[in-house]
Amino acid sequence: MYRNGTEYGRFVNFDGGNALNIQAARGHLRFATGVGGSGGTAVAAMEIREQGGADAGYVTIGTYGGSFSPACRLHLHEVTASTSIAFQISNNSTGYSSSDGFRILNDNSGRVTMYNWEDDDIAFGTGNAGGGGSLNERLVISSGLNYGRVGIGTGPGAQLDVYDATDLSISGDDIGFQVDEWLQDANVANRGIGAEFNTKNGYQTIGISNTVDNYNTTFSSGLKLQGMYITIRDFTGASGTDYSDGVVIDSYDADNFAENKSGITATVGNATSTVTNSLNTYGANFIAQSYNGNNFGGKFEAIRPSGGTGSSYGVWAKAPQQTCTTTAGVTTCAGAAGYFDGDVFATKTVYQSSDLALKDNITPLTNASSILDQLTPKQYTFKQQIHPNLN
Repeated sequence: MYRNGTEYGRFVNFDGGNALNIQAARGHLRFATGVGGSGGTAVAAMEIREQGGADAGYVTIGTYGGSFSPACRLHLHEVTASTSIAFQISNNSTGYSSSDGFRILNDNSGRVTMYNWEDDDIAFGTGNAGGGGSLNERLVISSGLNYGRVGIGTGPGAQLDVYDATDLSISGDDIGFQVDEWLQDANVANRGIGAEFNTKNGYQTIGISNTVDNYNTTFSSGLKLQGMYITIRDFTGASGTDYSDGVVIDSYDADNFAENKSGITATVGNATSTVTNSLNTYGANFIAQSYNGNNFGGKFEAIRPSGGTGSSYGVWAKAPQQTCTTTAGVTTCAGAAGYFDGDVFATKTVYQSSDLALKDNITPLTNASSILDQLTPKQYTFKQQIHPNLN
């Protein structure tokens, strides 16, 4: 096609193939329609950018010319501010109406949404390691009765299901799920929360359920299984009153029913006789170590609100009754409610309740005098060089 002796475009078939080529000889290749389908001013439909520029071959749908320049290989643009623009994929099975197939929509407020109008999942996948091969679904958004569930590395079995079966090729931790929350240094009014879990209703309502399994038999020793590992670090060096709490649990119940409430309930070990373990089993293991300041392995405080009723115990301990024996002045017990490897210090009075509940067949002594005559009273002094607090 020529105008005034200058070629502007051509329709050509070459290279012996069946392809029909439409070429713009002197600029961009544009496709347009007339207003109302009857000639007049052309309405922009599609433009293919000319060769030689940085955007050569870029395709624009929706507008062309003027100051507009496509930003990528395929650029859809709506020139009317009050109108949304969408990209839709459909087939004969889905139908081709506005509520069929798959659509990516950029509405006139700037919000971008993706819709699968069919009652089916949305999946994102990649090829096998190294490229090529069969595709594998890496992220799935479920539909149907489980709509909205997201599975990463697996089909979603929960609202968010993350499965990682890969191993790092370099040294470091293999982390299945990681959350980082950083507040600006100037923000001193808000809390930084890495993750928050809220669970409501249900017969047994669990905020976090964490299971750690090991099926690797290559470890002969040195294996550690830890249900939760928490590290608290303070690098500010700021003065003042600071609190560093590894775990803070607020167990609150607003009803008036008589119920047992526990901040932490721990069950450790296996009570069956088929499991042999000669080491110690601890329901809780607390270690406090600080170069400066006091170290307390555990701090327990019971507070009764003003006007409240009932007893308050900082520590309540219970163990099955076992036999205690004394040999050469050393007493050992097979079980006790408390075991202390060291001195016991109390700032207030130590009471011992009556052991009446432990006794049966209680009768008066008829020969008390003869029994008292057999006693051999002793006097003594404490080893204050070893225990200076005793007097």
